[in-house]
Amino acid sequence: MARKRLEPGEIGKVRTWQVTRGLWKAEAGYRDHAGTSGKARISGRTETEARQAVLDEIDERLNDLSDGTVETTTSVADAVEIYFANRMVDARAGIGRANPRSIKIYRSTAKNWITPYLGDLTVRELTSGRLDRYFRRDVSASRYTDVRKVLHAFIKWLIIQGVMQADPVLNLPSYQRQTPRKRSKDRAVTVSDLQDVLAAIDAWMTAKRPGPRPSSVYQDLVILIAATACRPGEALAVRREDVDLDFEISPGVRKPIGQSRALADRAGLIEARARRLAEKSIRSGDPWIRLLGTMPTDSVLRARWMDSVVTVAAYRDRYRLDTDDPIGTKLESAAQRTDSERASQAMRSARSVATTPIRSATGRTASFVPGR
Repeated sequence: MARKRLEPGEIGKVRTWQVTRGLWKAEAGYRDHAGTSGKARISGRTETEARQAVLDEIDERLNDLSDGTVETTTSVADAVEIYFANRMVDARAGIGRANPRSIKIYRSTAKNWITPYLGDLTVRELTSGRLDRYFRRDVSASRYTDVRKVLHAFIKWLIIQGVMQADPVLNLPSYQRQTPRKRSKDRAVTVSDLQDVLAAIDAWMTAKRPGPRPSSVYQDLVILIAATACRPGEALAVRREDVDLDFEISPGVRKPIGQSRALADRAGLIEARARRLAEKSIRSGDPWIRLLGTMPTDSVLRARWMDSVVTVAAYRDRYRLDTDDPIGTKLESAAQRTDSERASQAMRSARSVATTPIRSATGRTASFVPGR
């Protein structure tokens, strides 16, 4: 059986389908009042949104006012509708810089801010005086720029149509309201500020969320900027060969300078803090220290053991561990997993040179696997 032909001005059945998650498409045929058949296809985030959008698009095409004429006695409301109908036809034909989506946004601005206040006036009554009162009294500060832009384009079109001789908007001053802001006094970044930033990054890294994989690069970048006072772009552009922690400033004398000095100072502060924490834990006999074995009596082995203990102490300090296990068992981020592997290697090194190594039930030196 042949499908029934649509009557002029009638819209056919709307067909919808899902393209992917969060994207639907709707399509429908129609026949305009001249008997010409057409089809419209619109996308939307939901099935309902796509269906309504395609119906609105077809309704707009069936009620096309682009052939309407504007005279000096035409109301502003009718002139605005005819103006946007012409703009939409041009946008669909690729004429001008605006696209149909932009025209719909401009039309919404006119519907909310121009037609309710100026719609009852005739075109000849759009004088500079009336528009001055309109901008001062009716247009909010947040919408001023958009409203003036749309109204200016509308009046330019009226001039082209021959119903206005000059643009009254050009004679108006700017009504943009500016809130004066006092510039805050510059101050140096404090240790507390830096800790807050690093804590915020750490919270972002450990949070369960979609997006890129967490990385310690962001914390390293903040530390680099804070230590060297370089700009973010400069920090991002630093290459390995740009950093020389052993720069020779004179024959036989090597001393870090500039950014290298700041990096060396930062590394030195971190190591000094970790060493103090390690020595305090040794004196206190903390449980996690006992699990690394007894400090060797040999000076070489003692230095090696101490370096390993300092590495573990730095790891515990960074991730604020207070467990009896030297490294803990909970890994909350990919960055912590990487650091825990480095710390567990140091722990094994300390146990291997300890005077009384930690042994398992089998008699072998105990090992540690992160996350177990």
